[in-house]
Amino acid sequence: MLRTNVYIDGFNLYYAIRKTPFKWLNLSALCSRLLPTHSIQKIKYFTAIVIALPHDLNVPLRQAIYLRALRTLSDLEIHDEGHFVQ
Repeated sequence: MLRTNVYIDGFNLYYAIRKTPFKWLNLSALCSRLLPTHSIQKIKYFTAIVIALPHDLNVPLRQAIYLRALRTLSDLEIHDEGHFVQ
């Protein structure tokens, strides 16, 4: 088996799935299914902490809930030091 690290751009992933039923995507399970002949060592999820929007004040809350859920995955690291510019 190939030892593999996976790098995920959180914003691109969010915009790709936001209008689908896959909002609570288990990234560990996804990587295992997409790369069945690989041994996933680490998943690195890169994002930026969002701010509330005038038309949607709950954006930061929804992101925090999703990030909290992702933190339950033992093979996933969250890198949230990016900066969101609208």
